[in-house]
Amino acid sequence: MSQAPAAPASTALAEDPAERPSRVGSLDAARGVMLILSVSAEAVLAPRPEAFVHTKWVGLHYYDWIFPLFVTLSGCGMAFAFRNHVRWRRNARRALVLVLAGLAYNYVAAPERGLADLRFTGVLQLYAALVVLVALLHHWLRSARAWIAFTLVWSGLLTLFWFAVSRDCVGGMPQPTCNPTLTVEGAWLGGLDHLYRLGKRGFETEGILGILGALSIASAGVVVGHLLADRHRQRHTVARLLAWAATVAIAGWAFAQVVPALKWLWTPSYGLITATAGVLLLTLAYAVVDTGPHRAIGYRLAYPLRALGRNSLLVYFGSHVAMMIMLRLGEPSLPERLSAKLGWTGHPHLAWVIASVLAWWALALVLDRKRIYVRA
Repeated sequence: MSQAPAAPASTALAEDPAERPSRVGSLDAARGVMLILSVSAEAVLAPRPEAFVHTKWVGLHYYDWIFPLFVTLSGCGMAFAFRNHVRWRRNARRALVLVLAGLAYNYVAAPERGLADLRFTGVLQLYAALVVLVALLHHWLRSARAWIAFTLVWSGLLTLFWFAVSRDCVGGMPQPTCNPTLTVEGAWLGGLDHLYRLGKRGFETEGILGILGALSIASAGVVVGHLLADRHRQRHTVARLLAWAATVAIAGWAFAQVVPALKWLWTPSYGLITATAGVLLLTLAYAVVDTGPHRAIGYRLAYPLRALGRNSLLVYFGSHVAMMIMLRLGEPSLPERLSAKLGWTGHPHLAWVIASVLAWWALALVLDRKRIYVRA
């Protein structure tokens, strides 16, 4: 957790965005939108519609777009953080905190496994690895052009890898029980006992191969960050962002013709297709908040979203943890009991979703007013 100085000119509410050294207003606003989508999706109570559960294997549901959106926006933020230099000690500490938090989350999520069979992989561990990888890559890749080339080449190589290892699988594509993830992850994690569902589903979604796949998504966001930071071509930023969104979408579609978009394996087609949504969201936020003749008005009006987005790590993962714990409290669960008290609205489950979003939003606003931000 960090607390910013009381009233720095660079973060004042009435600040003119034209005077800011870097354009992060659009990033925070985009994060705010992402968090509304994330918290609302997580708060949906059973029976959850198909759109609000992960796809079984092939295809994409609404729920499958949320975390890639977070990763894309995080990639954009990393570009701002690492474009000039990388604070290696701080970055290592950040990654360590994320890994430890991920292990703690896994223990709370499945206490019956105990420490002996504790799952070592997870979304926080995956995110920690991305932070380290993007920082390392910034030692060589310092421009939007370099990151564009990396994103496309890396995604292409990964597609070839998945194609090569899946030729003997049914349909010539990876299957739940025909993929190399358990072999790869089990080899360095000491067997299947520390993997997703103890390896019983036939795959590990957030191990080394998952991290390498998610890197395609993060790098697509890194490109956006470098495009936004390019002061020499500000007049063409929106056009360049739209061109990048189109490139990512086309590449994702093309790679999907070779290896399908598989959420559980983070295939490059899945990564780029879902990253397109993040690039478009950032483009829209930039157009409204950080550019144009009315950007000062847009920047001020977007304050609620920016305040929410500034505590994205807390709200994103905190809402997941809180919901997981509340669903275990009593029978019916605490969320079910609370939603029942909203029966007067006529739509208690919808009212619960709205109340959840407003509660986290209110917390973020209070923390922003106090200039308190939870960071790894």
